[in-house]
Amino acid sequence: PSEWLLARVFVSLPVAVLFLVLLGGSLLSALLSASSAVRVGASVWLRIRRGRRAGVLDRLASHVALALAAELSNGHAAAYALNTAAASARSADNPLLARVLVGAARAQQLGASPAAALLSGVDAAEARCDSLVLVCEAFGVQGEAGGDGAPLVRIASALDRRRRVHDEAH
Repeated sequence: PSEWLLARVFVSLPVAVLFLVLLGGSLLSALLSASSAVRVGASVWLRIRRGRRAGVLDRLASHVALALAAELSNGHAAAYALNTAAASARSADNPLLARVLVGAARAQQLGASPAAALLSGVDAAEARCDSLVLVCEAFGVQGEAGGDGAPLVRIASALDRRRRVHDEAH
């Protein structure tokens, strides 16, 4: 994005001055060195953020599964379940989950099936989360078959157990 490029420029200039003062040399070599250093630092920082986003989505996958299962159990269609989850995510205090679910609701409005829309919302978050992909697949099967949401509840409990085991191990 353009704001990311602008931020890199603002960081590169002071780093270039620092390289120029410390190492000497020409202004061009200092700018090139600073640009390379900032580019490497930025890619590392983005990778760390992507890992954090995946971790947050992994922790919230069971909540998404339970929310979708509750709506399916009440006899609502998969499209309604996804829109309800998106509406509740907007009011929640987790902007990442809101971005995933609102993006999924938008994709659904553009004609995607509810499961494909949820998967596109996960992809839009730029954090591949296997737990949430599993929920997407189960949601797709339940939504197409008109299921009651019980498999999503079982998946949510399994994800919670796995998270507890992981937390105890670390």
